[in-house]
Amino acid sequence: ADESLRVATVWAAACSVARQLTRAPEALIACQRAVVLNPTSASYRLSLADLQRSSVFPSLFNLTASSEQLTIARSLDPTSAAVVYSLAAVHSLAGHLDVAVSLWREAEALAGPDEVEVRAMALAERTQVQTRMADWSTRAQDLATLQADAIAALDAGRLPVISPWASLGLENFDATLVRRIATAYMGATVASTVGTLAYPPLPVDEEGVDDGASLAALDDVERVVRVGLV
Repeated sequence: ADESLRVATVWAAACSVARQLTRAPEALIACQRAVVLNPTSASYRLSLADLQRSSVFPSLFNLTASSEQLTIARSLDPTSAAVVYSLAAVHSLAGHLDVAVSLWREAEALAGPDEVEVRAMALAERTQVQTRMADWSTRAQDLATLQADAIAALDAGRLPVISPWASLGLENFDATLVRRIATAYMGATVASTVGTLAYPPLPVDEEGVDDGASLAALDDVERVVRVGLV
């Protein structure tokens, strides 16, 4: 048993060296052998899991396998901030952002005096993800407001202002509403034509030439109409 543990240490060191040299196959073999020889080592399982979720080794990328190793590692060492941090990273990559944020908070709380770097990384990752989540929440509110304004304009017989729509992604808007707007624009007084699609009058500058804003507005209209008529 002692010999197996000693050999496991050697393989773990080999895994670390292979990772530094970006030798994916050798790193995977070394990490796996370290785990086999010492299956109760949370740190060896953590090394293997981190290898399987690293973007540096795309050929080894396997979130399911990484999650399995981290789950076992966590059961072996429930107080390891590094293990919880990596488990959070796996959930983040899998799109489970709420779970990831919760785990990063846990990692921050678990990190001891000798794990300052883990705490800092967990805080940074959590903050970044929460900012993205807040942006998405604001984005959803913007979408709802723009769609409500568009419906009100259409119901009043007016063409809705759609210049902000493109930046929010037309695919995120209600398809029926986009189709309704496209139909309204196609039926409006024709003043400009792009391809085979016609559009209502656009503002011009004092010399009678479309300015940049007008051209941008025309581009927005074209995108909405093309999407709406598909």
